[in-house]
Parts: sequence; C-alpha cells; structure tokens
Amino acid sequence: MTWLAVSLFLPTKHDSDEPARNARFFDGMFLQVVNPKLILYGITIYSSFQTLLAGTLGRLVGSVVLLSLLGFSSISLWAVVGSTFSRLLITKTAKLVFNIVMALLLLYSAVAIVLH
Repeated sequence: MTWLAVSLFLPTKHDSDEPARNARFFDGMFLQVVNPKLILYGITIYSSFQTLLAGTLGRLVGSVVLLSLLGFSSISLWAVVGSTFSRLLITKTAKLVFNIVMALLLLYSAVAIVLH
C-alpha cells in the first residue's frame, strides 16, 4: 500500500494533459463484466441461497434477472463515475490534488493495518 502511495508521484510515460485516447467507456464496462469479483459474487449468491432459490423455476429465473439487473446497474454506475473522473482530472493541478488525497488515504490505511 505504501508503494502504491509513492508510485502515484513517479513519472510515467502516460503523463499528459489529455486522457488516454484508447480508454473508452465501453472498454471499461467490458473490463468490469469480466471482473472475477462479479463472477465470484454470482457463485456465492447461488451457493449460499440454493435452498431458497431451488423451489421453483420462477424463483430461479427471477433471481437471475434480479442479479443481472443489479450487476448491470453497478457496472454502469462504476463506468459513469470513472468516465466523469477522467474528465475532471484533465489538468495537472487536478491530478496532483487527486493523487495527494489518494496517497494520504493509502498511507492512512497502511498505518491503520499495521497498528491494529
């Protein structure tokens, strides 16, 4: 975590005033769909609540639809927030302020883990 905080201030070859041209909204959304956490979430839901969902086909289909809607809305929200942040962090000053806040939060988390 400390390395992540320090690495925010190391120079990279992608430092520029404009966001990466290859980063598109649907590319980020696709990356979230294939995110292993989402797959594990589905496996956990169906293995934990199998007895509740196994009663009828209607319950199973309903839970699949509900899980799909929740997953899609969460992925969409995450993609919109990321897209908004990338537009807000265009200037070097905004990036610096954001990196300082994130670095301080990472350092705080690292210290809290060590002390507890």
